[in-house]
Amino acid sequence: MDVARANDRKKALSFARRGRRRLAAAIQPDRYAESAAVCGRLGDLAANTIVVRNPRLAEPDLDQLFAGKYNSLRQYPHLAARLRQRISPAEASVALQALFRRDEFDPYARIELFAGLAAHFRVKVEFPAEAIDGITDEQYIRNVVDVAYRTRTDANIKAAAA
Repeated sequence: MDVARANDRKKALSFARRGRRRLAAAIQPDRYAESAAVCGRLGDLAANTIVVRNPRLAEPDLDQLFAGKYNSLRQYPHLAARLRQRISPAEASVALQALFRRDEFDPYARIELFAGLAAHFRVKVEFPAEAIDGITDEQYIRNVVDVAYRTRTDANIKAAAA
């Protein structure tokens, strides 16, 4: 544990001392492997650092949700941009997961879930009545997720598809 004590006292390890440690690690790998498993990597322990891994998350396949669906919220791009700005990634993720898992819910639970989600998102940005009249709460959430995850306009989507 002299590595931690040397680091706590802010003393730098000499070149010779570092060489002796590397030689000892090469000669007795079992001893250093055990300490690395318990304390982390030795270099990180010596430098008082930790290793942080950020896994890359796969983008959701939104085409299976929005294939051939019309989004009335996209008629108001300024309100759609404001909605995108006001919802957090966690909120968008919850709505997306609800859509992906919609078939796993009982019918009444699904209606209540989407009603609660729709009420939550309607408070964020108020769209004109003609944009939201006649659509179910589930369709409203589908439109919100489309706005949140797809930043391209309808014209750009059609151009990319062609």
